[in-house]
Amino acid sequence: MLRKLTAIAPLALLWPNTALAFNWGGVRAPDEMDAILTLLLIAFSGSFMITVLMKPSGVPINRMYQHFGEFSILGRLVYAFTALSFIALMGLLFLGMGIIRAEEAGL
Repeated sequence: MLRKLTAIAPLALLWPNTALAFNWGGVRAPDEMDAILTLLLIAFSGSFMITVLMKPSGVPINRMYQHFGEFSILGRLVYAFTALSFIALMGLLFLGMGIIRAEEAGL
């Protein structure tokens, strides 16, 4: 029972609410964007872990971009998805910051 509870409890943190809003000091996003940002963060984290597992042996993580051609086709697709999910995550986070700043300025 305890094992099941500890496996399910972290999922409660993913539920969007104002108490768990993305607020890291100056980096904030509107509460309405919490669900989207959480999904993108999970997609990026998962795809990055898969990319690390699929990288060619002997290639350090900080040099993966130099060895893109050595990845398998599936590895390249996962690598590209990782990049796209990171770009989407950062773009929406900065958009959310702009929305918050505009709201504070009364625009």
